[in-house]
Amino acid sequence: MSKGEERTQAALIGAEDPDFSGGAYVFNQRYVHDLRKFAALPQAEQENMIGRSRPESIEMPDDRKPPTAHISRVVVEENAEELQIVRYSFPYGTVNEAGLMFIAYTRDLAIPRKMLARLAGTAGDGPSDRLLEYTRAVSGGHFFVPSADLLAQLTGSAKSR
Repeated sequence: MSKGEERTQAALIGAEDPDFSGGAYVFNQRYVHDLRKFAALPQAEQENMIGRSRPESIEMPDDRKPPTAHISRVVVEENAEELQIVRYSFPYGTVNEAGLMFIAYTRDLAIPRKMLARLAGTAGDGPSDRLLEYTRAVSGGHFFVPSADLLAQLTGSAKSR
């Protein structure tokens, strides 16, 4: 399966919900980072918090990655399969604030909810994500985006894609 096909399968609702097939849920959050506090940490501690090397950004092997690392907490597996979403992260910054705008597309809104529960340590399967000591969500939401066909149907348009 190509990367494009994998992304389509992760993001778009399929036959499991035929009325909304081809649509997607969009989940977003804006985070504000405390970069001064994070930068004051030794590089090894920063790497352990994220689960990646700096500056190469190579993911640590599972046997070395702490259970509190961001990558350890954000990966959700069910029935020995990783639950997939299509994610985009956009760093931003001003003279007063720096952070990240996170956007995810998913066929199942339960997946980002499960990820958030793991990050916060409320999923019942382990500790919280240490990165949350250095960043905080300040806004967020989730939305349903209909397929072009459903949108045309709802608006009474004769044309659909």
